[in-house]
Amino acid sequence: MDNLGKDSANESGQAIQQPSPGPNPAGGAEGMAAPLPKEPNDKAKKPFNVWKLACIIAIVALAGSFLINVILAVYAGGKSISSAGGKVFDNQSTSFVMGDKGSPSKILEIRVNGTILNDGSDNVKKNIVARMLNELDYAEREDSVKGVIMTINSPGGGITATDIIWKRIKDFKEKTKKPIVVYCEEMAASGGYYLASKGDYIIATETSLVGSIGVISQFMDMEQLFKKIGVRWTTITSKRFDGKKSYKDMGSFAREMTPEERAFFQELVQEMWDKFVNVVAEGRKGKLTREQVARLADGRVYTGKKALKLKLVDGIGYKQDAFEKAKQLTGLKSAQMVTCSYPSSYFEGFMSSKSEKGLLPSAKEMIEEQTPRFMYLWTGRN
Repeated sequence: MDNLGKDSANESGQAIQQPSPGPNPAGGAEGMAAPLPKEPNDKAKKPFNVWKLACIIAIVALAGSFLINVILAVYAGGKSISSAGGKVFDNQSTSFVMGDKGSPSKILEIRVNGTILNDGSDNVKKNIVARMLNELDYAEREDSVKGVIMTINSPGGGITATDIIWKRIKDFKEKTKKPIVVYCEEMAASGGYYLASKGDYIIATETSLVGSIGVISQFMDMEQLFKKIGVRWTTITSKRFDGKKSYKDMGSFAREMTPEERAFFQELVQEMWDKFVNVVAEGRKGKLTREQVARLADGRVYTGKKALKLKLVDGIGYKQDAFEKAKQLTGLKSAQMVTCSYPSSYFEGFMSSKSEKGLLPSAKEMIEEQTPRFMYLWTGRN
């Protein structure tokens, strides 16, 4: 049987021992096997890559977090929507502000920050109207909330958006009898004061800007600019029943407003001004007459110190003073001030980053920008 260089077996299955190798052809000791040349090992172990493992772990963790937050977002989206348009959370979370943290009695601080506008959504984090309605709903149904402090730092905003919140405040007071103390922080102007006037007691700092009772609507006239750059703006509108030109394009930025159109807009503004004066007179009943309010309703803002003399506010102080006043009106010796909180999820942060506006405005935004608006807003400019 030929030698194969390794053990083999005969037909009967018995192992046959191969003869010992001969002398080492390389000159080694007799009887010693020559070392075989090492073959390249293509599967040699590579050094352990810690960064690669860390990246894999991070990707898995992010994917898991994303999935969990998607599930939570879908679950939260299934909660009921209040009839007023604010999203109602079954377990509204709150954050401690000041006072006796162990007290079962709460004074809810509702914050009115920035311009009051309504985008029609029920997103309580982005739409101030939805958030205000939601928090008033919470204060109404939560027995532990004994009163409200409305902290205002706003120049006002849209007339209808402001009026929707004002109406909800009015309904809240009539239904619950819970007192509302208003704290005018840096600014409670125009629509901001519109809301403040419904409070049971209004506190401002000496340097707060208060008032600006009035209405504003601004229109851009670019007719002369278009003529200079050679742009012609063509507008076709339906006619009136008598065949004359309609008012469909009044307020257009492409031409000068006619005296008739100006008179019409002025009438609208005055009607909304009357509404503003009536609201303030109702809120300050027993302190200011409607005639006195009308005399103050010339658009001016006043410092808190001046507003106190004019009876637009009831006292000078800070948030702590508003808290003490709220406890007094509710008859509480001990209470804690809390505010509604809305924790952000990873899912919301991810989605908001995807919805950032581009560098150039969209056609929708350009149209909305040119649409005439009537505002309870202090702009500080002509």
